[in-house]
Amino acid sequence: DILYLRGLLLASQVCFISYAGLTDNFSMTVWNAVFILINAVQTTRVWRERRPIRLPPELEDLHRDVFSVMTPRQFLYFWETGEIRWEDGGYIIRQGTRQKELSLIVAGTVTVSMNDAEIARLGRGRFIAEMSFLTEEPASADVRANGEVRYIAWNQDKLYALQLVQPDLLIKLQAILGKDLVYKLKSITAEKAIRQRSINRSKQR
Repeated sequence: DILYLRGLLLASQVCFISYAGLTDNFSMTVWNAVFILINAVQTTRVWRERRPIRLPPELEDLHRDVFSVMTPRQFLYFWETGEIRWEDGGYIIRQGTRQKELSLIVAGTVTVSMNDAEIARLGRGRFIAEMSFLTEEPASADVRANGEVRYIAWNQDKLYALQLVQPDLLIKLQAILGKDLVYKLKSITAEKAIRQRSINRSKQR
């Protein structure tokens, strides 16, 4: 646990300063005082991040079902870097276009189609343009809103910048997106199997 390790390091540096004071070693005192200051700041930061916070009621299910690998504070920080948007019956993503954002459906449903053939329907808590974010390639399908849809969009460049300031947050996001992709693949495979069984039954009749 990083908090425990930093606390242990602080205690050891206090011991070093005590020893340096007894031996009149001024340089050791100065260097360990600098180390104590740095570790005290980092320890405070970690402690503040771990303090429990209460999420808004409308976000509790999203944190529980989608972003559970993030702490509530990490989730809220990540959420607030996005921008809420609305679309009413139009296209959110067009196949073949290069995407600059990663989006998550907050309310409503969208239809995902490839070459004018519907392949999936997605609702609250499902990502769109996640493949473009992970591979940096153009969108492989169209995404169209079924009526009014509310979604949140994150700028991809800002998300990549997390690697510099909060690398663990980006790693958790990639794990979340991987889980979302697995769910979609299973859903598409199951839907194809159901359609194939229906076709086979029709042929038998």
